[in-house]
Amino acid sequence: MRSHRVALVAAVLLVLLPFAWLGYDAVAQGTIKAAKQMALYSATLSPTVIAVSTSAEQTFSVPGLRVGDFVAVNKPTVQAGLGICGARVTAANTLGICFSNSSASQVTPTASQVYTIFGVRS
Repeated sequence: MRSHRVALVAAVLLVLLPFAWLGYDAVAQGTIKAAKQMALYSATLSPTVIAVSTSAEQTFSVPGLRVGDFVAVNKPTVQAGLGICGARVTAANTLGICFSNSSASQVTPTASQVYTIFGVRS
């Protein structure tokens, strides 16, 4: 449970710190929306192979996500050449993760791993 709290705090900082430079004026003018809800989701995912030197989005079912939610994804292990280059909600209850492969051979992300998804609804 402690690791989930640490992940939540890290995710909140990841989301909020980039906006610190905007200052009070941006908030006062209404150009930033306040988050209505934040949630941590866990999903056991088994992504498919990622081709050589490319990136590709794969979709997964994650109940509770809504179109328009901001999401950040954490893969529990590191794999050589494999990265997560983005994540988004592609449809209700559907998470899209963009995987990148910077290696000279195909990479298959480890199957049946529990990914942590941080969601913000505004």
